[in-house]
Amino acid sequence: MTRGSVDKLEQITAYADAYVEDYGFEAAMVQARQRMVIEIIARERPRVVLEVGCGADMLHEKATAAGVAFEQWLTVEPAAYFYECARDYAATVQKMTVIRGFFEDTVDAIRGQVADGPDMILLSGNLHEVLDPKVLLTAARSLLGPRGLLHVSVPSALSLHRRLAVEMGLIAAVDSTSERQKALNQRIVYDPTSLRALVTRAGFEVAELGGYLIKPFTHAQMEAIGNIVSVEMLDGLWKLGREFPELASEIYVNAR
Repeated sequence: MTRGSVDKLEQITAYADAYVEDYGFEAAMVQARQRMVIEIIARERPRVVLEVGCGADMLHEKATAAGVAFEQWLTVEPAAYFYECARDYAATVQKMTVIRGFFEDTVDAIRGQVADGPDMILLSGNLHEVLDPKVLLTAARSLLGPRGLLHVSVPSALSLHRRLAVEMGLIAAVDSTSERQKALNQRIVYDPTSLRALVTRAGFEVAELGGYLIKPFTHAQMEAIGNIVSVEMLDGLWKLGREFPELASEIYVNAR
C-alpha cells in the first residue's frame, strides 16, 4: 500500500468518526439530499445506479420504499464504518452490490459489475470533501454510459444561513469554511457558477442546476431550536429551496 493510499484511509477514517459524532441536524440534511436524488431517479428511470459514498442511512432503502424502479444498484464506500453498514444492509436485499474503496481506485471493479457502464452516477454531498474533485469527475466520466446522468450536490456558498452568518460575524465571507467544515476536512464551498464550471471543465454538459432546503441557521443553531422545527416546517423549507435555489442550503447539477 502506498503512502498516498494510507493517507487517504487515515483521512476517511477521521472524517467518518467526526461525521458520526456530530451527526445532529445533518440527519435532516441527509433526508433532504436523498429526497432530491429519489425525485431525479424516479424521473430518469435509470437501469443501473452507482452511488459514490453512502453514509449510514441507506439511500437504496429509501428509494425502494418510494417505489423507484431499477435493475442494479452499486455502492462504493471507502470508510470502514459506512461500508459495513452498507454491506450488512445489502445482505438483506436484492439488486445491491457494495464495493469497498475510493471511487477513483475502484473503476475496474465497477466495470466488472456493469460492463456497459451505469446509467446514473451519484456524487451526492461529497465532492466538496475531496482533495481533488477532478479525480472523481474523471472517474465518473470514464464509467458513465452514453445516455447516462451524473448528479452532483454540494453545500451552497450563497445559502441563506451563510449570508446570515456573514452578517452576524460568524464567518468572514460566504465562501469561508466554517468550524464544522474544518473539523470534517471539507475544503471548499461552491456557488452555482463555480460548481457549473467545475463539472463543465471535466467534460460534462450541465442539463439542470437547482437547489433544495432553505436552512435559516447553522447546524448547531438548528439543533438548538429543534423542539420547534417540525416535519411540516422541514417540508416547507425543502420546497422553498426548490423554488429559490439561490438561497438553498445545498445546490446540485445534473449533467451528461
